[in-house]
Amino acid sequence: MNTKIIFLDLDCIFREDHKPMKDAIYCLNELIRLTDAKIVITSSLRIEKSLSQLVAQLSCTHTFPSVQVVGMTDVVYHNELEIPRGAEIEIYLNEHPEIEKYVILDDELIPMLSQADHFVQVNSKIGLSGEGFREALRILG
Repeated sequence: MNTKIIFLDLDCIFREDHKPMKDAIYCLNELIRLTDAKIVITSSLRIEKSLSQLVAQLSCTHTFPSVQVVGMTDVVYHNELEIPRGAEIEIYLNEHPEIEKYVILDDELIPMLSQADHFVQVNSKIGLSGEGFREALRILG
């Protein structure tokens, strides 16, 4: 089984006012269609919302089919401080050895050194598009 995951920060497809960016959503849906990848949410919204709440929010905006969302990374604290998102992704990867390929889509520079070849930084003003889409497609193969 060729398990492919998109670690998705929702800032890659939503504006600051939480309105969807249509072109970015189109690119994400194409990425899913072409690679058969599933989504794991890494957005900071996971701190205040459950996975089912996030999936419901995404489904209401017709962003992508909810079946594509398979999880979210845990919010992990050490000495009352949240550990970096890249470390939370590393924990998720260690807990899911079935993942063969993955890409991290985020508007902030978050990866750990071991994740650098899997990271695509997305412009938060336009979302996932053009070059970022092509790079993510290359990574997922």
